[in-house]
Amino acid sequence: MAQQRLEKNRYAPACMKAEITYLLTTKLICGHCGAFMVGESGTGTGNKKYHYYKCVTAKKKKGYPKKTIRKEFIENLVVDSVVRNLFDPDTIDRIADAVMAEQDKESTVIPLLERELAETQKTLNNVMAAIEQGIITDTTKRRMKELEAKKSEIETKIIREEIKERRLTKEQIVA
Repeated sequence: MAQQRLEKNRYAPACMKAEITYLLTTKLICGHCGAFMVGESGTGTGNKKYHYYKCVTAKKKKGYPKKTIRKEFIENLVVDSVVRNLFDPDTIDRIADAVMAEQDKESTVIPLLERELAETQKTLNNVMAAIEQGIITDTTKRRMKELEAKKSEIETKIIREEIKERRLTKEQIVA
């Protein structure tokens, strides 16, 4: 558990500093200076706890003009905007088109495997020709077994790659 926490904190070290999670720590950037804005909390009158985001520069310099932003306000604003933009039909259509274009890119793995299979088959045919001419030694037998095993392995790899390249329709992507 400690290792998991360290790994998580490696990318957003301050997000778990407080008792509550600040979703936008290391994602929210100050519009004034470009530094990160990090989660902070403070206690007001009556021991009421306030949560907000503050520019890292403002934490270091007194009199910095950038004010703090209420946590609830900015997080709700960002989440609402993301949901509104992400579920917009035009956005979904653009994402589906991008996925379809990515699917249409030809795999470079399968042609390489097919070329390797053809070379292996050619070598196998040469060994067979040698055997047919009466050149049967332990080396030719061993080489024949090696080539047959390699051919079988390449064929299996090709089948696996073809399975990986399962194509989705645009309707499935949109769904």
